[in-house]
Amino acid sequence: MFVLSNDLKVACKIYEFHLKGERVWFSKLVESLAGILTKNEVAHCICTLEDWMIIYGEYGKTAEGRAGRLILIDEDVGLPIIKDCYEKHWEKK
Repeated sequence: MFVLSNDLKVACKIYEFHLKGERVWFSKLVESLAGILTKNEVAHCICTLEDWMIIYGEYGKTAEGRAGRLILIDEDVGLPIIKDCYEKHWEKK
């Protein structure tokens, strides 16, 4: 049985939102991973994924027209890695 690291769990969840065409921000991500990871673990994973240049942040419209920091997947570096991991290990859950 293959177990994903917390960083890859967060990356796969971000990719899941990406596939649905939904914007994702920190609090939305934390809510979607409730019971799997804590808020602090998600924050740490986001920092790690940004350091690896898998994701990046950009300010834009969140829920109800509010402004916030959106979490986006880097198309060149992150997308191929996350897509492969998602299809092999996350999607089957």
